Amino acid sequence: MIPLAGEVAALLTARGVPAGVVNARFIKPLDIDLLTAQAAGGARMFITLENGAVTGGFGSAVREALGGAGIHLPVRTFGWPDAFMPHGTTRQLLEEAGLTAEKIMKALL
Repeated sequence: MIPLAGEVAALLTARGVPAGVVNARFIKPLDIDLLTAQAAGGARMFITLENGAVTGGFGSAVREALGGAGIHLPVRTFGWPDAFMPHGTTRQLLEEAGLTAEKIMKALL
């Protein structure tokens, strides 16, 4: 999802919304020091992209960790719905799930 995150960040930046990308290479253990540093560095929102179900996924872990550290910033999660997906090409399924750079950018704006 890193290439997709880069595309989203570029689209947001082009519209005057500063955005950066952090490669969370490992979901467990979650790097709370990195999250804390990002929050201290002026982050106003965390956005997670995951190639898995959003329910109980990486975004949920980020939200929980931030709350446990006393950091109360919004966390927007993007990933697959917790539902059966129809058959289709990867591109079709990403489009249907809203996992394209344009759809994510529009949801954030």
